Amino acid sequence: MIWQVGTGYFGCRNEQGSFCERLFREQALHPHIKMVERKLSQGAKPGHGGLLPAAVF
Repeated sequence: MIWQVGTGYFGCRNEQGSFCERLFREQALHPHIKMVERKLSQGAKPGHGGLLPAAVF
């Protein structure tokens, strides 16, 4: 299984909301986790206000 760690650090934050090395290590060493993927950004339509441009006819 791939554990994808996004910009929100879900699954590896401490009580203050910051990245926690201990929690990250515990999750990453889980026997079912075979790879950790760091997602750096959404990559979704930058500069278009969240809307896909319409086709021009």
